[in-house]
Amino acid sequence: MAVVFIVKPTIPQETIEKEDLPPDLSLIKEARRLVSLHGEKAWPGFGTDLPPILLETDEFSYLIGLNAETPEGFRKIEGQNEILGKPNDQDLSKTIATRPIAGNRTVVAPPRKQLGQLLERETDKSNYRMSKYDYVQKLIEGIFKVHILQFFGDHEGFLSGLGSRSSQDDIKTRLEDSTNWKSRLMNLVETLSRGLEADDLSGAREAVGKIVRLTGDPSGGLGDDVREFERSVQLLDGTARYVGINTMSEASKKEIDLTSEISYPDPGKIKFNLLKRLNQPLKSRSSVRERLKDLGAAKGMLLDRLFPGWKEILLEDKVSLNELLDRALEVPEQLESFPITKVRVAGYELTVGLAEEPEQRQQGLMYVTDLGSLDGMVFYFPREVQGGFWMKNTKIPLQIGYFRSSGELARSMLMKPCRSASCPTYSPGKSYRYALELPTDSRLKLRDHPKATIDLSYHPGD
Repeated sequence: MAVVFIVKPTIPQETIEKEDLPPDLSLIKEARRLVSLHGEKAWPGFGTDLPPILLETDEFSYLIGLNAETPEGFRKIEGQNEILGKPNDQDLSKTIATRPIAGNRTVVAPPRKQLGQLLERETDKSNYRMSKYDYVQKLIEGIFKVHILQFFGDHEGFLSGLGSRSSQDDIKTRLEDSTNWKSRLMNLVETLSRGLEADDLSGAREAVGKIVRLTGDPSGGLGDDVREFERSVQLLDGTARYVGINTMSEASKKEIDLTSEISYPDPGKIKFNLLKRLNQPLKSRSSVRERLKDLGAAKGMLLDRLFPGWKEILLEDKVSLNELLDRALEVPEQLESFPITKVRVAGYELTVGLAEEPEQRQQGLMYVTDLGSLDGMVFYFPREVQGGFWMKNTKIPLQIGYFRSSGELARSMLMKPCRSASCPTYSPGKSYRYALELPTDSRLKLRDHPKATIDLSYHPGD
């Protein structure tokens, strides 16, 4: 009896060095560079620790940006210190995914052509060709997905509602077949678009109120698992798309040397394209997940207007985008044109209205009798100023703290409501950049913390 051994032929490792490197490697480098340049602006802490990216082609795998021991089978490519390569000996990823490699969460990226073919099938776009711009944005989404998963858990299933692939497919099928869901979805899209395009924050808040009500709708009896799936995809994939859009918008504002020859549209065009995609009718073969990603990205943009600093809160509290939108509604009627943000003072975390524009600083807390869920108001100045505040037409007694650019408290004072024609001015006698007004019965008593500092989760202009 003869024994036959079937041996899989291997490609010599040296072959990698002889081959021309795929052009998509330059796009991967560009994506990592843009995140390093603009990631902090798109999402606090995003640009500090970038995950490696694995590009899988038919013949080879290329690992870029690994700051750890070289994984088994990989070797450095001569003349390319940041790139490792090895012959490809496993099934290729068909879409951008994540995979642990050498103890690191890694973004796995298929070549641009292959990813474009996948999106062509999923979105029912005939003759779709993925541009370099779209590919880089997808890579940035993948990088951020790794970033946010590190905060929420070790695997996607940690986010409730995502579940297994089979359960996701079941939910998608039920959604595609549901007339009620499609109707609700288009109402939600219309309202989101109206909120994003509103001229003032009052109009945006009115739209948000409807969004919250629509999202709380039982969706025609489709079940809690559908709503959990929606929320999870919008949080994970939607915020990833939001970061990709914001990062590319920042890149398009600057004159930078683009070795990859990417054509960057105007930032306004980027937002317009998102709204255009959102408002396209949902076809039976359209990707439900792609539509939910766009919904999450649009909600992120709306939160930018109403609740600056929401990104930090999302990671700290691990709450849904819908809950954050609901919080953005919690302002007195007189302050509907003010955004909301968070500040930390003397160990206290406060939710405050943000007066960043001259007309907002002029109005302040005038005529407000009940702050509701707000703790007070922070006044932001582009640079240190002098002068003081008065209490004309202010209905509630206040304490005020004046803070330097460094965040240190310069002086705090008590201020009484004024009903006379001439009201006194409360001036610290020092220059300051931030002023914090709180009711005198606030849980934080500024006079008890003379060495307090202020820390804003958001700075106007960020």
